[in-house]
This record gives sequence, structure tokens and C-alpha cells, in this order.
Amino acid sequence: MIQLLASTRSKEYPVFLSSGSLPELGSLWRAQGKSGRVIMITDSNVAGIHLPAARESFEREGFTVETLVVEAGEDAKSLDRAAELYDELYRLGARRRDTVCAFGGGVVGDLAGFVASTYMRGIGLIQVPTTLLAQVDSSIGGKVGVNIAAAKNYVGSFYQPDMVLADPSLLRTLPRGQLQEGLAEIVKYALLGGEEFFAALESSSEGFLELDMAFVEPVIRRCIEYKLKVVAEDERDYGRRAVLNLGHTVAHGIEAAG
Repeated sequence: MIQLLASTRSKEYPVFLSSGSLPELGSLWRAQGKSGRVIMITDSNVAGIHLPAARESFEREGFTVETLVVEAGEDAKSLDRAAELYDELYRLGARRRDTVCAFGGGVVGDLAGFVASTYMRGIGLIQVPTTLLAQVDSSIGGKVGVNIAAAKNYVGSFYQPDMVLADPSLLRTLPRGQLQEGLAEIVKYALLGGEEFFAALESSSEGFLELDMAFVEPVIRRCIEYKLKVVAEDERDYGRRAVLNLGHTVAHGIEAAG
């Protein structure tokens, strides 16, 4: 198990990285000295594949687990869906001692993180990313939010999680196209990280897409370490953190046009 430390002005928290580590999710959370219920927010794709193992890991440690499922896709990342989740949390009687576990890709991480950051002015948050893009980037660093009709990510907050667990074995259930999307984000880190990293990625890209963990774990770790370093220097995006938007401005324009 690889354990990294995220250190920002607002919070320090552990980032765990290990293939096959999902069954340890509950024990890792218990080791942080936490109690209260865990409210898992996931999407309809992840719920049908990985949710039982995640629930069991918490229940084995004595946690009461509730589950809220949103429809998979970018449309879920909206104020309307956030409002529905607030109502569900209220119905469940969620309080500040309880914790939201964002279990899914970038959409779930952003949506559930935003809800956790604003419900009762902030409750606990665990990020468990299930896509490559989320494991190397969006689950790390505390940017959470939703889209509005006019623009992407215009409503949100900076809210660091209490723990992150990245299990690369979960990537085996993804279609190749989603792996390629994540690999494109890794190329960003390779360009930022220097010639050695870029060359190493270029020579191992096929092994990476075949999910050979000898290639996958070191690359994910290197991306996480780079982002943690940048976020530690500039948590709230006043300057240095803008480097992490490399390629995003043009890409979002292409996405909107398409």
C-alpha cells in the first residue's frame, strides 16, 4: 500500500494507492479514528459493479452505510441533482459527524464533494475514484462543483477530502475509450513533469492501456505526487495551480462545440 500525504493550508489527509485495495476501504477509514455513518454517493454504472464490495468493507468495520445513486453521465453534475441529494441527506438525518463517500468518476467526485462541502456547511468527505482521470487528477486537490446551463464548473468550492483511496484494479471494468481519456490527462502531467517522465510514458503507453500494474501504479503515483506538490503551493488557484489547466481551456471549448 502506497500512502502519500496531502498537505494544504486548510487540511492534511492521506492518499492511498494500491491495486486491489477496495476491500480495505473501511479499515483505512476506521484507522483515521472516524465514526458516524457513511453515505455513499455513486452512479448507476459503478453501483452495479463495485458498490457491494465497498459497502461490505465499511460494514465489516461496524459503520452504518447508506447509499444514494445518481444517473451516470455529465448531466448529473447539476444544481438540480445537488438539491435532490441535499433532500436525501436531510431525509436520512445526516449530521456533521457523518461522512459522504464519493464513489465514482469525476462527475460523482465533483457532485458529491460539492454536496458534502455545503450540506450543514460541510461534513466529512472520502474520495474513492473509479476512473483513471479521477485517480490521477480530479479526486485530488479539493476542487468540487457543478455545471450551470451557461458554463462548466462555474459553481463550486475548494473542499479537501478527509481521505482518498485509489485502487487501479477498478479500472479493469472501464471501456478502452475511458482509459484513453485518462491517459490524455496523464500526458498533461508528463509534459509538466519533464522529458524523462514523458519519454517513460511514451514507451509504456500500450502496457498502460493493457492495465499492466507494473506500469500503471508508478504512473498514477507520479501524477498524484505532482498534483499534491502544486496544490500545497497554491490550494485556492491564485497562481501556480493554473499550470494544471494545461490543455483544458481548448479541450472544454472542443467539448462544448461537440
